[in-house]
Parts: sequence; structure tokens; C-alpha cells
Amino acid sequence: MGNVKVDYLIIRSHKGKKRYYWNPNKHYTVNGARQSCPWGLTKIAASDDIEAASKAQELNIELEKWRKGIAQEIPEKDSIGWLIIEYKKSTRFKKLADSTQKLYQWNFPAIAKGFRGIPVDKITRQRALAFYEALAATGGKRKPSQIMQIARVMFQYGMDRGYNATNPFKELRVEKAKPRQGIISPNAIAAAKAKACELGLPSIARAIQIGYDAGQRPGDIRMLPRGNYDGQWLRIKQSKTGAIVDIPVYKIPSLKAELDTIEHDSLLILHEERTRKAYGKDMLCRRVREVFEAAGLSSDNQFRDLRRTAVVRLAEAGCTIPEICSITGHSLQEATGILKVYLPMSRTMAENAADKVEKLNKR
Repeated sequence: MGNVKVDYLIIRSHKGKKRYYWNPNKHYTVNGARQSCPWGLTKIAASDDIEAASKAQELNIELEKWRKGIAQEIPEKDSIGWLIIEYKKSTRFKKLADSTQKLYQWNFPAIAKGFRGIPVDKITRQRALAFYEALAATGGKRKPSQIMQIARVMFQYGMDRGYNATNPFKELRVEKAKPRQGIISPNAIAAAKAKACELGLPSIARAIQIGYDAGQRPGDIRMLPRGNYDGQWLRIKQSKTGAIVDIPVYKIPSLKAELDTIEHDSLLILHEERTRKAYGKDMLCRRVREVFEAAGLSSDNQFRDLRRTAVVRLAEAGCTIPEICSITGHSLQEATGILKVYLPMSRTMAENAADKVEKLNKR
């Protein structure tokens, strides 16, 4: 881009290819009050620096409108913008986890733009499908289905309140992004932990072990107080469900060995070695991925794969769904549905099933 600079535009290089991101500040002063920015880190689909700069500038214009209060103009009643505002004021939206609210906030503009000028009761299934096709044509894999799911939830709220007679986004059978199926092997875990320690990042080795043995989300462990581990049990509060999980570390030698290395004067179970402060969620996930890559493992390995791996290992060990949930923190009500994503079939599970059938036949 030469000397041209665009605020909040970030350019990164990965395996010889450029990647573009728009990353505004987390907070701004709006109407004299400090407010959270409704946008976060956003990936920009662009073929070169010029196109990326143009798209980033468009986002900056929307950001500036929001900061000046222009974007807060009240939309016409029964418009898509009006429905979004009504939904955001509802208890349904406010009860969502902070991370989910932020995800919705990022995607509301796309929904508003796609149906601008159309009353909500005039949005048909045909228009909803055309909207999806336009999103899919951009080449995104996960975002189109994600936006359609958010629109379905929002229109269901509108339907329940009598704003629209039907939910045009319900049961559209649009293509969903395929769930990740990767399982990380014990050898890969050992290699990653060794590389983390070699790089002077024992906290990352500890995070990997917690994810592998206990299946915890990065957001639930990045600020864990040192006092949550008493040498026997590790207590974790799930940010997504509010559930309290007590993990019997004394029965998991590999996890206990890792947690016992925590410095006695440390305030946190995990902290950045340089600053001794808590990791940001994105930073923790990024460091784990970097360590996997540095260890010569698949560049596709991510922190969330550790959670899936833990669930599979527990299932392969013969644990029931309630037993799995007691470690991972899933609620019993949602466990069956979630495990369809987190529990790919494996040969070990098939062998366990065959062994049980054989025992039954011998009775």
C-alpha cells in the first residue's frame, strides 16, 4: 500500500499469503460515556492491499457514524433495523453469554444491510434463501450459516412478540459449516508441551495439559486464581453456563504433575511469563497454536481441539454422558446435542462397543 495508511487495518503473512484484519479499539467515548465497541477483530476478504484498504475504510466510516451517534438513529418501525434494536433490548439477548452477544453484534450489520428497506413481515423464505446464497457466494465457510442462525433466533423473538407472523429463517436447511473433527494424539501433546517449555512458556504447557485432561475452554481457565487448586481438586466456573466444575486432579497424575509446578507466589494458574498478567482469550489461543506449529505439528491444531480430544478420551474410557459433563462442564440437557459435534466416532469406541456386546452374548 506504499505510504497509504488506514486506521485499524492489520496485514499479516501466513505461509506466503497475506491475511487482512480490521481491529478497532475495544472501547470509545460516545456521547460523553465510555462504551464497548459493537465490532471486534474482523477478517477482511481481499485479494490485495488496495482492496483491503478500501474495505477497512468502509468499516471505519461505519465506526465513525456509531461514535457520532449517527448509527443510533431510530429506524422506521417494523424495519429490520428496528427488529434488531428491539431484540437487543430483550432479556433473551441480555441473558446470552458476553462472547455470544459480541458475536451477534458483529453480524447484525450484515443482516440489516441484506434486508434494508424491507418490512420484517415482508421477508419471505425466498428472500431469506436469496440472502444466504449471496453470503455463500463470498466464499465464506462458517459465517453464512452463522448469520442465518442469528437471523433465525432474532426472527423467532419477533414472531413470539407478534412483530412478524412467520419465521422465514426456520428450517431452511442451508449448508452448515462442518464441525471440526481433529483429535490430538498423546505424542503430539507431549511434543507441544516440550516445545512450550523450550520456548520459555511453561504456562502454555500447563494450559495444554488442562485442555487435554479436563476439556476446559480457554476463557474459563485464563484468569483462574491460584487458590482454585488446593493440590487435590481444581475448581472452575464455566463462563458459558455458570456451572461449577470440581476436577479431582489427584486422580489425574498428568494434570497434577503440571499443576504442581505453579509457583507458590503466583496469583494465577496461568499467566504470561513476561508480564505475569492474565492472558487475553485470543492471545492464549494464539500462543497454543504457535507452539503446536513450532513443534512441527499440524498448523490446523487449535486450543478448542483439546476440548474435543478430552471428551473423546473420556468416552473411550467408558464414561457416561453425566460423567463426561462432570469434567467438561456441559449441562446434561445440552450434552447429547453437543457431543454430536465434540464426539467423532473412533475405532477405540467401536472396540469398546464390541467388547460389551461380547460380554452380553456370554451371559
